[in-house]
Amino acid sequence: LKCHAVRYSTSCWCMPVGPAAFGAVAKAMHPELQQSIEHSRWDSWLSSHVGSRVIKDGVRYATVNYGGDHTDLYAYLDSLCSVDLSTLSQKEYFALMMNAYNAGAVRLIIEHCGDDCESISSVSPRWDRPIVVVGGRTASLDDIEHGAIRSDPKNVMSGTLVGAPVGHSFIEPGLFPVDPRLHVGVNCASRSCPDLHTEAFTGDRVDEQLDALMRAFLADETKGLACAGSSEMKVSKIIAEWYADDFQGQFCDMSCFLREYGPTDLRCLSDTNVRISAFAYDWALNSARAAGGVVALLIALCK
Repeated sequence: LKCHAVRYSTSCWCMPVGPAAFGAVAKAMHPELQQSIEHSRWDSWLSSHVGSRVIKDGVRYATVNYGGDHTDLYAYLDSLCSVDLSTLSQKEYFALMMNAYNAGAVRLIIEHCGDDCESISSVSPRWDRPIVVVGGRTASLDDIEHGAIRSDPKNVMSGTLVGAPVGHSFIEPGLFPVDPRLHVGVNCASRSCPDLHTEAFTGDRVDEQLDALMRAFLADETKGLACAGSSEMKVSKIIAEWYADDFQGQFCDMSCFLREYGPTDLRCLSDTNVRISAFAYDWALNSARAAGGVVALLIALCK
């Protein structure tokens, strides 16, 4: 079967797009699926395309160069086609899926966002556009985030990725609906998103990687977390609104989670009755070009 709108080698076997695509057992249909994962090509792309952190329109973000050579990106995406998900540990699985999401988002911008594109919002469709092939099945960004990483029971794709491990929390299974740290592992190519990680996630390091990313995100007073007085704080919409339920654990609510990962010197975090509101969300593209002429030039020269 031909990949649907996915530019890969002809050796990559692809299921058709749609809910039915996730219902068959890919391993049985394609027994030569590989059983080891190599993330070095994604590492290489990240090291050469993710630039310095800048402040633009009041938001601090790591710039991404969507131009240049993307050989490593496409080689990595091609390698995801033949991964056997059933052979992965839980942490390897989530590391893979977060890498797949981020690589897919980058590909979406490169191929569907023109030179004058200022936001991923300009791409239509975006979240449900088939963009990556993982383990022989075509997936959109929504399929990966909600069907594979979050396993949202309200999502039609929930639980249908064959081989997905049981349980979805790294911190303590059952304490949170999903591991809240997963929200800093995926990047939606926008300034207010948690910054695109500068290295690939790996199963053996994903815990420390997500811990570091969550602490860095909440230390960012332009989009992560900031006190607005001693008893009020502003938090990313990702945490305060869109995925608030993911941060409401069995024994630890959102405030508790923010105290655990937020800066220790913020007074508002010590108030257990603190009022929480959300930052405005900046959907502008996190591109080096958008960072401004001088900054973009400096980033290019440092590469």
